[in-house]
Amino acid sequence: VGNTTFIEGTQTVTTKVSSRPPMERTEANAKLFADILAASRKYGLGELCENSVTGGSDAAYTTIAGIPTVDDMGPLGGDYHTTDEWIDIPSLSGSAKIIAAYIIG
Repeated sequence: VGNTTFIEGTQTVTTKVSSRPPMERTEANAKLFADILAASRKYGLGELCENSVTGGSDAAYTTIAGIPTVDDMGPLGGDYHTTDEWIDIPSLSGSAKIIAAYIIG
């Protein structure tokens, strides 16, 4: 889209005011994920899969700061960042159990 004009006699100007970097996959992040996966397996809470998507993430900033980070440990859901965004409420307990299992070790 950029500076494309769609209506004759008008002008479109876009200005980038900020950007959000994607979260990088680092060795520290991969190790943290492996440790969380091991805890999930140990307590019979299921398999987790490592995934990477494009787009900005708050987790990028902790990764940039050198803090091991795993993003998206929340509930299942969809239609993110829209008026139709939803979560699967029963999945909240599963996410909490996995986080607790990691903390307990």
